Amino acid sequence: MPFQIQSLGSSSPTDARVIQETRSGVASGVLSVPLRYMHTPSEVLCLDDVQATVWFAPIRRLTPELDFTPV
Repeated sequence: MPFQIQSLGSSSPTDARVIQETRSGVASGVLSVPLRYMHTPSEVLCLDDVQATVWFAPIRRLTPELDFTPV
């Protein structure tokens, strides 16, 4: 599945923001499926994209012991 990596220089405009800004900061990431007309009655997406997100299952193997602090 083709994918894009996007970095935001500020807080994520998602629910991850609250986690990201907790205490002195917590590593957070967002995995999203491309779609149109979000939060409307006519939201549109490709079911192939939804099914292809299973490819990202290795993300589940991340453990709390991993340190994402920049050095």
